[in-house]
Amino acid sequence: EVVQVYLSGRHGEVVLPRMELKAYKRVDVLQNGEVSLSLSLPSDAFCYYGRTLQYGMHDADYTLSVGTSCKDIAATAELSVREGRIIIP
Repeated sequence: EVVQVYLSGRHGEVVLPRMELKAYKRVDVLQNGEVSLSLSLPSDAFCYYGRTLQYGMHDADYTLSVGTSCKDIAATAELSVREGRIIIP
């Protein structure tokens, strides 16, 4: 299996992708088995070019989705970027 992490951005100063692949990891899973893994997203995963073409972390809200494909999402979490900081409620 390949576990994939997607970000969906909204309420940013520019239109953000509906779902953007940001990380993935191949894992071996036995039939009907479970696997625990850790994936990290660097802060630049939340960076994009703003209206003035300045690249950086701009204020926006995000949904982080984890699954085996963009059509097979197993878990989601909401988070925000405010003033260059990632906020997880």
